[in-house]
This record gives sequence, structure tokens and C-alpha cells, in this order.
Amino acid sequence: MGLKGEEIPLLSRIVTLVEAYDAMVSGFYSGSPLEKEEALAIIEAGAGSQFDPRLAWAFRGFIAAGEKVG
Repeated sequence: MGLKGEEIPLLSRIVTLVEAYDAMVSGFYSGSPLEKEEALAIIEAGAGSQFDPRLAWAFRGFIAAGEKVG
């Protein structure tokens, strides 16, 4: 559809980020799962091109907060 940046619905940007992270840590595509930090580093590297940069940083904080709780 040719959408870019903020034109892409927020929910779509969130789902793309979460789906990519899940695929990386579960090994869904590659067969071998990545460690959480490796997956987050890949997401951060793609922030601004593949992933919404604000969501990428917020997602890192969300993952870090979950590690402190459980």
C-alpha cells in the first residue's frame, strides 16, 4: 500500500515488532533460538528502518521490566 512511518497503523507496527522478536527467540525461522539480548540488538539495529524507533526502545524497556518481575 506504500505506507511509511506514521502512516502505518500503530497496531501493525506493534505486531510487526512483537512477531519478529518472538520468531527470533523461539527459533521459528532459523531453527536455533537467539538469546533475548541478541534479539533486542537486532531490533535496535532495525529501529528507524524496519521497526518504529520509539516502539523499539519501549519494547526493550518492556522486556527488561518483565525480567525484573519474574
